[in-house]
Amino acid sequence: MSFNEMKHYIVTGNTFTSGRQKLGGQSVLVGLRLPPDGSFSANKWDGNKYAVPPLGTQDPFHVNDGTVTGYYFPAWRSATGYDPSGTFVTGWFAKPTIVVRNNRYEAGRAFVTCWNWTGASTLSVDLSATLKPGDHFQIHNVFDVTGASVVSGVYSGKLISITQRALTPPAPIGYAAPAPMPDNRFNVFLVEKR
Repeated sequence: MSFNEMKHYIVTGNTFTSGRQKLGGQSVLVGLRLPPDGSFSANKWDGNKYAVPPLGTQDPFHVNDGTVTGYYFPAWRSATGYDPSGTFVTGWFAKPTIVVRNNRYEAGRAFVTCWNWTGASTLSVDLSATLKPGDHFQIHNVFDVTGASVVSGVYSGKLISITQRALTPPAPIGYAAPAPMPDNRFNVFLVEKR
């Protein structure tokens, strides 16, 4: 489907962060391009969360409807009609976001994604949908899946505390150096029943 064929979209329940993407030389959190004959009301955009570092007077929301216009959150919401129940914070979110995605093909296996907005040294994770009490398990950081486990033991049914530390990712094949990993605000872990 080409861009011009796409007339309607749904953007709900998402988390937008950073505000450091460049669009036309400016930092942008959301860059929205409306089709030539499209309208904002034809789309559903609500219930999203936004966090941006302090950007001074910079407008983190850009809309291209023939002319590119930058907005701060209240003006963007007013201009588009989007996100009447959305939330916006300057800085970081106050609570971590933890997503556990179970492997549909192998019971007892999951990926845990941790957005550690405040930089806490540990986060408590609920693995009750992945493991059963009495299951032996191991948890590895995805940057070191063959190394020592971050946590291992017998699952008791309680929350599991996972250390959040920055690891240097392996260099991608064909590259001399790994991508930078500046701190512990984002980690992904592999949970495996043993």
